[in-house]
Amino acid sequence: MPAYTISTIYSAFTGLLHIFPRPSLTFTLLAGWTFCSLFSVLAQPAEDVYRISFTGKTGTPFTLSSPENYLSPAAIQRRQQQGIAVDSLDLPVNPAYADSLSRMGFRILSRSRWMNSLVALSANPMAAETASTISFVREVEKISSGPEKKKKKEKWLLPTAPAESTLPVSEYGYTEIQTLMLRGNFLHGMGYRGQGMTIAVIDGGFTGTDTYHFFSGTDIRGTRNFLQPEEDVYRYHSHGMQVLSVMAANRQGILTGTAPLASYWLMVSENTDSESPLEEELWISAAELADSAGAHIINTSLGYSTFDDPAMNHLPEEMDGNTTRISRAADIAASRGMVLITSAGNEGNNPWRVITAPSDAGSTLAVGAVDRNGIRTEFSSVGWSIPGKTKPDIMAMGEEVAQVIPGGFPGTANGTSFAAPLIAGLAACLWQAHSESTAMDILEAIRQSGHMAHNPDSLYGYGIPDFELAHLILSGIYQANPQRKNTCRVYPNPFHDSFTIRLFNESGELISQHGERILIRIFSHTGQMLWTHEIITGGSPLPLLRISVPGNLRAGLYILEISSSRSSSHARIVKKD
Repeated sequence: MPAYTISTIYSAFTGLLHIFPRPSLTFTLLAGWTFCSLFSVLAQPAEDVYRISFTGKTGTPFTLSSPENYLSPAAIQRRQQQGIAVDSLDLPVNPAYADSLSRMGFRILSRSRWMNSLVALSANPMAAETASTISFVREVEKISSGPEKKKKKEKWLLPTAPAESTLPVSEYGYTEIQTLMLRGNFLHGMGYRGQGMTIAVIDGGFTGTDTYHFFSGTDIRGTRNFLQPEEDVYRYHSHGMQVLSVMAANRQGILTGTAPLASYWLMVSENTDSESPLEEELWISAAELADSAGAHIINTSLGYSTFDDPAMNHLPEEMDGNTTRISRAADIAASRGMVLITSAGNEGNNPWRVITAPSDAGSTLAVGAVDRNGIRTEFSSVGWSIPGKTKPDIMAMGEEVAQVIPGGFPGTANGTSFAAPLIAGLAACLWQAHSESTAMDILEAIRQSGHMAHNPDSLYGYGIPDFELAHLILSGIYQANPQRKNTCRVYPNPFHDSFTIRLFNESGELISQHGERILIRIFSHTGQMLWTHEIITGGSPLPLLRISVPGNLRAGLYILEISSSRSSSHARIVKKD
């Protein structure tokens, strides 16, 4: 015992007897029980947490020819529909390896077949050195110390006051603006609300999900607590419940989530009391369960950058999609045929500033935050925009997002944590509508439907997606090819007080028909016409047209419509302050 000795405890006990020189029998028994209990607790050495990686999977009883032994029928079907073969990464860790470590005194917490490793606890200070001598062990690394708990740096933005008492007059209630901004109402109107789709939510706790009436009809397919395997997921923290409600709440006229009829897996991987690489390892195990359970989509409103132990910190330059284990695992998850939606992070006005892992992974859809007017929030993490790699990928409302908050009533909260599930739910609806599409098809259609798809940057990525347009892309009605000339190009976008339009006809040529009447209109994202302007073309190709917007047009997201007698086109534009 490093901090307490037997004599110290004994002295404390005898001190009580000096205070009460003639104790009653009851007191003597109580004090004795307290002494024994205290000694039992303090005598248990602290367990450290190790990641143990293996050299291979030689001798494993599992085979590629019998995936049904480690993958569910739903997982196998999802892969078959996308032409994805089972490979060696799918084979579970050799059980004999785990058994050997258990006999050495290690307590196994989780396993990863993709990374061919496991996480184990041991109180033996020589455990790592001993394990590293085993022939099948490639590396042993300490990733957390126990059992001390430090106050966690708050990575989430806490709930604000309850939503306003006046509900919008629509089926969406408080969720109207955040849904209409993404044109999610289009998919819902077609009957696509997530039926038959499974979404895995990896988070820090789901307090209230089992009791709040907003979830009374939610289809919960399964749960798993990777942090405390012997306990359920309905404790610890409400963050996961809030994230879930953005997708699953289904009370017409009050809160309607983006995928209210989908099925859900709820998984806890986050330790809300401390920050260490252990959480990344548990996330990997959770993603593997999502895969084997047959989930179509993973929503993870989590991100990792720095830890309680600075020696374990990531660096901003490591957010390249290839360095951290969790980001590499995210790419593996995507290669299994799942869509991964991640929050970009709330570091925009912090020293770290950039996105966090695993949102940097190339195969994830990292979601940043805008306000109800479509303007990026200051806290939304910054990424980068280089050829072939843009982060964040897209944006959704992340300020005053309507949801269920602790206590079980409607409220709002801020953070990219809540922008991500807005997208995840609608991605499920989109995939439901296009079940023949692959996961990569879904991701690319969402990116290309963004209002900045032809000019992505490090703040907005591809912009705010339009799920009606994504549907048209997957239907083949609209060709989402950046090299193809579109009928309308707008830049800069976002803009301050003016923007430039360049118009093409349906053949991709500059409009040159003499006397053609062009009508330019600006609408709010709820459909209200705010401004109109008309021009008549000359006999030569129409030059670039500069539009100065009226001074009373506030900052926000708008729909630009350009129409002529022969065609019309739309673009999403954002006005800055």
